[in-house]
Amino acid sequence: MAQAVSLNVALDIDNRDGEKTTKNLKLELLDAKGNVVASKEQIVNVSDASAKVNLTTETLKGLTSWNAENPYLYTVIISQMANGKEEMVFSTKYGFRNIQLVNSGDNHYVTINGKRIFFKGTNIHDTHPLYGRYVDVATMLKDITLMKQANVNTVRTSHYPRQPKMNTMFDAYGLYVMDEADLECHGNNSLTRNPSWRDAFVDRNVRMVQRDRNHSSVIFWSLGNENGEGNNMNEAYDAVKKLDDRLIHCHGNESSSDLHSEMYTSVDAAKREQNGRNGKPFFICEYAHAMGQAVGNLEDYWKVIENSSGIIGACIWDWVDQAIYDPIKIKEGKLINKDGFHAWTTGYDYDNYVINNPGQYNDHSFQGNYLSNGIVTADRAWTAKLTEVKKVYQYVAFSGLTADNKQVSIKNKYPFNNLADLCYLNYMVRKDGRVIEEGKVTRGKYPAGRVASHQCAVQAGEERRR
Repeated sequence: MAQAVSLNVALDIDNRDGEKTTKNLKLELLDAKGNVVASKEQIVNVSDASAKVNLTTETLKGLTSWNAENPYLYTVIISQMANGKEEMVFSTKYGFRNIQLVNSGDNHYVTINGKRIFFKGTNIHDTHPLYGRYVDVATMLKDITLMKQANVNTVRTSHYPRQPKMNTMFDAYGLYVMDEADLECHGNNSLTRNPSWRDAFVDRNVRMVQRDRNHSSVIFWSLGNENGEGNNMNEAYDAVKKLDDRLIHCHGNESSSDLHSEMYTSVDAAKREQNGRNGKPFFICEYAHAMGQAVGNLEDYWKVIENSSGIIGACIWDWVDQAIYDPIKIKEGKLINKDGFHAWTTGYDYDNYVINNPGQYNDHSFQGNYLSNGIVTADRAWTAKLTEVKKVYQYVAFSGLTADNKQVSIKNKYPFNNLADLCYLNYMVRKDGRVIEEGKVTRGKYPAGRVASHQCAVQAGEERRR
């Protein structure tokens, strides 16, 4: 349950014609079943071209909190009434959750609703093999479905905010979001130190926060990507903090970040940062570059992360291959080639050296196959890489089972869920690759964050022991 809170809705009234009138503004908060939890009404006398009004409820207790495992959303309804009739109405979803930064001794991590969270993440781009940079709703939903199936709980919106409708999906289906501003001067970091660019840096961040701050899934603001050091990042940090108190991420400019952030940190280097760095939690904003047959050492990273006191998580680079269909093939309606494969193209297909020298590779070409670095294919098909991610990011760990004791230790790594409410446990015994016994374990209690032992009624091996 959420702590006792009050809900405040700040309204900007547009009275551009300067009409002198009286309006009744009404706020209602409904739970997921449609029951009214709280309401507030206020009479407002309007005469100026614009006015600001705050509607604040009484203290609310017993609220159900939002988290990625159980994304409980309330409905907020704002109505404008006059003479007893409804003139305007606005409705949105909202989840209550509490984000805290723990910095004490060697402990540097982030909690949500009082529970430490490991952010098991991926970066994601707006890309579609047929529509290019436009992503339709069905594909957004496919992305989120695959992420949830693969135990991904965090998305970094590299390197720009996502469409508002996808933020709404993040809220509804339950994913933690690092919302990143559309700001990168990679290769020209001098802009970050150039005062004439200050307003542009600030504006892009402020507009992101103003648009997205009511989304419960947004846990972090990211000020941009690979902008280097400079006062413009500090100015952006200050501007964001004036609007919202969520944690701020900024790779490359430590003074404007609540986290210490790195890219492509090795496993050994991560071990050296296991208590955090510079008194801050450590976050690997990009790692496990997934081009080709990749993410093979993901397990090594997470052994370090989950046993650390100062690493909060990491985001794979990246989610989906950015291959596109050959435009000529699209026009001809030939999206599948003669060999039965998608007629996708990538950097090699637009490299004049490769085109003019068939069978040869251009060592000086940066793009090549570089953008096909996702853990799912361009059409969002499951891959072996995603299977590896699902295994490493899983929330259940088994240990201790031997032929003699028949007892297995089950660790529930969910911060909030009781495993008994989600699933049951089957067992299977194989001999020389053939199944010789299988069964279902009696349902036990597996509270969040706890280890429980369970006896398995395995019969295999009894004859040998007798």
